[in-house]
Amino acid sequence: QTAFGTRMDVKASISAVAHIIPNQQGYAQVVAPVEGFINVQYNQNLAAPGSKVKAGDVLAIVSPHVGRANTWIERQLSFQRAQKNYTRAAGLLKRNAISEKEYEEFEQVYLVEKAGYETLLSVYGADVENDKASPGQFQLKSPIDGIVSEVSVLPGQAITAGQKIMTVVDPSTVWLQADIFEKDYYQMGGTLGA
Repeated sequence: QTAFGTRMDVKASISAVAHIIPNQQGYAQVVAPVEGFINVQYNQNLAAPGSKVKAGDVLAIVSPHVGRANTWIERQLSFQRAQKNYTRAAGLLKRNAISEKEYEEFEQVYLVEKAGYETLLSVYGADVENDKASPGQFQLKSPIDGIVSEVSVLPGQAITAGQKIMTVVDPSTVWLQADIFEKDYYQMGGTLGA
């Protein structure tokens, strides 16, 4: 094909190294709520980098250590004990076997234990499985819809409380941060795209 030559503007461009930064509402780190390990038996489908996930999807399962001081098991048992004592006290109060004051003491202990237990779960976005196949395991769930951008653990690995397990990013809105030289900055004018 042939055509007559025409005069037109050619847009200038600048090459730069850039970083894609996720929006704050579209970025979440999933961390371990307790000390434990990534049990191979329960993590056959451990989320992989690049996996699309929905909020609430199980990303990993943490098995807490058993038999150590101040473990999750102790906290869970303490909550369950307070719950049973509170339920028993309610029955005794109905039969006038204990005083109102004694009942309120059991209730207070139960409410404190319950608040600590539920706060721990909600802060880390975890649920506890209590079925026979995997009793007492922590299900770490995705807090947002997005893509798993980083996995920091392997099946069988020991972990500490607060350790980063995965990162989930929602790529629908991101920031582009480009580092340019000063000489290029003064020639830029208005940017028309990247």
